[in-house]
Amino acid sequence: MFTSTMATRKTIYVKIGGSTITEKGAKQPKPRMDRIRSFCSEVKQVVSSGTQLILAHGGGSYAHPFAARHSLDAGLTLKNRIGVTETRYWLTELSQIFLREFLRASLPVVVFHPSSLVYKSSSGWTPFLTPIKLALENEITPLLMGDVVFAEDTGVAILSADDIPLLLLDVVDEVLFLVDVPGVMDESGRVLRVVRKKDLVDIGKTSASTIDVTGGMEEKVKKALLLAEKGKKVRIAGYKEKGDLLKALNGLSGTEIILDY
Repeated sequence: MFTSTMATRKTIYVKIGGSTITEKGAKQPKPRMDRIRSFCSEVKQVVSSGTQLILAHGGGSYAHPFAARHSLDAGLTLKNRIGVTETRYWLTELSQIFLREFLRASLPVVVFHPSSLVYKSSSGWTPFLTPIKLALENEITPLLMGDVVFAEDTGVAILSADDIPLLLLDVVDEVLFLVDVPGVMDESGRVLRVVRKKDLVDIGKTSASTIDVTGGMEEKVKKALLLAEKGKKVRIAGYKEKGDLLKALNGLSGTEIILDY
């Protein structure tokens, strides 16, 4: 059991990846209900112990195919505006699945769509976080997700749920990314318990690196390092079954991302 006390209460951002909770290669959006149910059950345990969580889920098969079909990552045009609606429709469906499970667990949770809290200006992401802070003050757990948000220059932009904790630096103490692999792995498939900034210096420059962080994992590690630079404790761990959340929160699984000392 993950334990906490009100006197030492901390806030942890927990993002569970889209590939973990959906069949990402499915032709139609398809949830992994066993994982969603077990995750929500564990969240109830953690919150009931006194630890505050800010939750986020990836889009998986509920977002990526639609955002890609309409090229929303390239910005807004007259032809692709309906793609904002379609992507939001399916993201909302996925969030509703989570809310249904939290209702069954009698855990107060509220969904925040980042597009209503964040926009992209010429200087970067501009957030409005007061509603999230007020939810936490009232002991209601926020649930966010990667989203299509509005942008001054391009009309819209994609905000990954991996980016959100960088906007919550004055709110969160720790960050946990849950993925569909056991953690950051080396070339032999061994989970690395710790990854330091120096381990990633040559990523993209040489094939001699001992860290296998291709594709999404590479970006995730880079963002985790940015969080570590801001003084946050960060871990990347796998989630497949009940118990995996508690193991990760207790530092018993996955990879801790740290700076050099």
